[in-house]
Amino acid sequence: SRHHWRRQRGALQLEDPEGRIRCRPDGAAGPTAELEVVEPSPARRMVAEAMVLAGALVAERGESEGLALPFRSQAACELPPASELEALPPGVVRHAAIKRCLGRGLVGTKAAPHFSLGLAAYVQATSPIRRYGDLVVQRQLQALAEGSPALPEEELALLLQELEAPLRQGLQIIRED
Repeated sequence: SRHHWRRQRGALQLEDPEGRIRCRPDGAAGPTAELEVVEPSPARRMVAEAMVLAGALVAERGESEGLALPFRSQAACELPPASELEALPPGVVRHAAIKRCLGRGLVGTKAAPHFSLGLAAYVQATSPIRRYGDLVVQRQLQALAEGSPALPEEELALLLQELEAPLRQGLQIIRED
C-alpha cells in the first residue's frame, strides 16, 4: 500500500534484473566468470519499499527536529509521452527511455522533493556499513537520541562537498562494471 501511495504521488517503478559476475571454481581449468541474473521478486520489492519508508521517516524526523542530514533530492522532469513509452518493449528498454530523462540526484543539507521516489523529503539511512553518508545519518540520529551535539549544517555541507567526488567516482565504476 505504501508503494501504491508513492505511485499516486508520481513515483516511478523502474525495477530491472540485476546482473552480477561471479567467479566459480572450475577444477583443473581454473576459475571461470559466470553471469548471475537476479530478477525482481515480491520479497526484494518489499525490502526496497521498507528502505524507502525508513529514509522518508528519517527525513521527516530530521526536518521536524532541525537536524542537519544529507537529504537526497531529484528535480521534477518531463517524461516521454505515454504513447511513445508504450511503443517500446516493456522492462529494461522502456525503463532506459525514462531514465535518460531523469535529472541527476542531488545531496544537500536542506530537504527537497525527490521526483522518482514521489517523496517530499528523503535520506538514505539503511546501509551504514557500505555507504558513508548513511553512517553520517546514523551518527546524527544517535546524537539526537543522546542529547549530544550533532554536526551543524555548515560542517555537514563541507563534509558532503568532500564526499561528492569519491562518491561519483564509485558510481561511475559501478556503471562501467
